[in-house]
Amino acid sequence: MAKKGPVKPKPKPRARKNRKKSASGALQRQLMKVVAGLALIVCLVVTAGLLAHRMLMRPAAVPMPAAKSTTPTPKPVPVNKPVPRPVIKPKPAMPPEVVHHSVPDYEAFHRETVPPPPPIKRVKPVTDGIPVAIIIDDIGYDRKMADGFLSLGVPLTFSVLPQGRFNQSIIAKAREKDVEIMLHLPMEPANYPAVNPGPGALLASMSPDELIAQLNADLASVPGARGVNNHMGSKLTASSDRMRQVFTILKKRDLFFVDSRTSADTLCRPRRSC
Repeated sequence: MAKKGPVKPKPKPRARKNRKKSASGALQRQLMKVVAGLALIVCLVVTAGLLAHRMLMRPAAVPMPAAKSTTPTPKPVPVNKPVPRPVIKPKPAMPPEVVHHSVPDYEAFHRETVPPPPPIKRVKPVTDGIPVAIIIDDIGYDRKMADGFLSLGVPLTFSVLPQGRFNQSIIAKAREKDVEIMLHLPMEPANYPAVNPGPGALLASMSPDELIAQLNADLASVPGARGVNNHMGSKLTASSDRMRQVFTILKKRDLFFVDSRTSADTLCRPRRSC
């Protein structure tokens, strides 16, 4: 009887295991492909949404204004249209039996019967043997008014304010017409400063030096003045000290003074120099 040797174990079948591994690997690969495809689709959808949102939110393009042409546009040439001539209708002839009586020319009759007045002679006005002077105040700011007085051809005296706008031209024309020049000196009124006498005024509050300096400046601004009269001055003409200072300067310059009588309290009347 033959001896049996050691029985070798039968090898386990590997084919099933390999099949199972290959089947599971194929399934995983398919799942990965599906997942990758889904991820790709999601990415495409998100990208398309972002692009669509960006396109919708983009501001509309503003059209650029057209550049202005530097060449001037030609103006239309006016067409000369013929002007129609007015049609003149002939007046109807008056019947011979109608007679119009003309109105008499009284102006012509007056010119023929009344002789023209004699020309005005340039003579100085005299009242009871006393010469009378006509003084025109407030000259210097209205040139037309001064020219109107100069055109009268009568002897006048212009009293010029110290800082008038047209002093030089008015004084030059007045000298050509032999019109005498005076200084219309502004002085402080009783209701100062509610009423202002204007630039160059003499004020009661001035010191003697200030008052004399202002007076000399006013006289220098009206060259050729033969005398002085006051513009306002109801307060200053009632002050003996101030008027004494004024008359001292006028006497040195050999100038006369005419009181405008702006106040009943004036002290100029008792003095000979007034």
